[in-house]
This record gives sequence, C-alpha cells and structure tokens, in this order.
Amino acid sequence: MNKGKTTLLIAILGCLLAVSLGLIGLIVSDLSSYESVSDDVQSADNSFNGNSANIQPVSFDVEQESTKQNQDEVQETVKQEDKVDSAYLAKVELLDEPVREAVKKHVSKTKRKVDLSAPVVTSEVAKQVVNKSKDVRVIVTLKEPEFKDDVISSLMLEEFELRVESDKWFAGMINNESLGKLQGNILINQLTIDRLMKTAAVLDTESFPQVNADKVTNLQVLGVTVNGTNQNICHIDSGVDYEHTEFPGA
Repeated sequence: MNKGKTTLLIAILGCLLAVSLGLIGLIVSDLSSYESVSDDVQSADNSFNGNSANIQPVSFDVEQESTKQNQDEVQETVKQEDKVDSAYLAKVELLDEPVREAVKKHVSKTKRKVDLSAPVVTSEVAKQVVNKSKDVRVIVTLKEPEFKDDVISSLMLEEFELRVESDKWFAGMINNESLGKLQGNILINQLTIDRLMKTAAVLDTESFPQVNADKVTNLQVLGVTVNGTNQNICHIDSGVDYEHTEFPGA
C-alpha cells in the first residue's frame, strides 16, 4: 500500500516538473520574440531618425526663396535710383556754397541722393508777396529735417521772421527779397501760404447739445444772464502736422 502511494506521488511530481519545464520554455520563447521585435522597432526608429534630417520643407523653402528674391529686386531698384554717381556729384558742385555743403553732408551720411529740383512755389505765394506791401506768412516744407537750420540761416533778419517750426517744416513772415532766396533753394520742397482760419460769423446752435454748450447758454448767475455777449475768445494754435497719419496725401 505504501509502495503504491509512493509511486503515485512520484508520478504527480513528474507531471508538475514537466508542466513547469514547458512553461519555462514558453516564457523563454516569448522573451526571445519580444527582443527580436524590440530590435526591429529600434532599427526602424534609428532609420527614420537618420533619414528625417534629410527631409526638407520644400514648399516653404520655395515660398521663402521667392519672397527673398522679390525683396532683393525692390532693394536693388531703390539702390539704382538713389545711387550717387559721378554725374550727380558734378551737379552738386555747381550749387551755391551753403547749399552745396548741406547736400554733400547729407549724401556722405546717408549715401542717398537729394532731389536737386527747385522747390514748388504755389501761385498764391508769389501773388501775395508781389501784390502786398507787408510781409506774407508762409509755410516752408523741407526735403530733409536736417536742412532747416541751413535754410533759416540763409535769410537775413529783415527778410524773414520765424513764427513756428517743426521737424520738417517751419512757418514765418517773408517779403519779396526772402521769396527770391527761398524759391531758388533746392533744400526746400514747397512754399505755401499759411492761412489764418476764422470761425463762422453765424452761431451753429444745432451743435450746442453735442458739446454740452446748451448747459451754459443763457446761464443765470445771481440774477444776471451770462451768454458770452461782448466777450473775446483767443485760440492759440501752432498749426497742423500735415505728416500725421490722419492726413494722408496732404
């Protein structure tokens, strides 16, 4: 009886051993397969990473190259127009000394030409200066801001009275003598009349509510009606900045 139990136990242990060996074999086989797949994946990643460096955004490069070419063409056109050549320098040498030195200084600093054409003088300026015995107020627009001192210093005190100035223009009173100097000065772009604007003689009562003027019209203060009758109003204005973005093409 004991011998039979022993034999059965040995058989069971043998079966368990066989099953264990089988499981170990499967596990080893799966690990080998996993390592093989991992190697393949790693190899594929390495291949992709190696080739990705050679991938170029073709369409983007083409567009970028086209844009750069257009910019180069525009810059080249500007360079050709502003190119300071010997013929231009020869014309500069024919200018009067103060003007010549101002132009040469600008060309040396910016490497760009200065328009050597005479300034535009509106017919109203010439007409008023010639017909009026007193001085006429004009606006002098400059070709470059740095020319302002050169232009003003070219005029004598009895010929010009400065009233207001900005970066690229100034305004003042001129007479016949100063007009002759200004209209021949190529540092100037334009001469125009500086108009003095006046308010309308008729009160626009319809606009009163828009500016809250109706709240102070015919105001009663201590029994006295206050409406501005016989009162003078002074408005000091330095002029209009015609180069402001709100005045395109002015």
